[in-house]
Amino acid sequence: MAITRAKLNKIVHGAIKATGELRTTIVYRVVTPGVYDPVTDTTTDVTSDTPLENVVLAGLTQAEYGWFPADRNTQKALIPTLELGAIVPKETDKIVIAADEWEIVKIKSPPGSPLFVIYIELS
Repeated sequence: MAITRAKLNKIVHGAIKATGELRTTIVYRVVTPGVYDPVTDTTTDVTSDTPLENVVLAGLTQAEYGWFPADRNTQKALIPTLELGAIVPKETDKIVIAADEWEIVKIKSPPGSPLFVIYIELS
């Protein structure tokens, strides 16, 4: 018997919730380019913040060190697809953890995946 995508999404979301103290709350900041102002030669980004309560922050594996610098200013956020709702992560977005803004460097998630693995670096 095959597991449906919806059921798999619920299982992964529940698994992250069950991690207890490993789970953390972050703010996912969607960044959209605003209108260009030719007088000041600038574009003011428009942001929209969404608190996410079921996220696990993790260190990098040995295999990831080759393409992503592993130090105290880098980590990955494991975010269930259900937690994001309609948000589709982009590398221009930000993640806020305890008032510190982190840049999204890479996003790994196969199509239809129940989990986003987002590699972040402290700004």
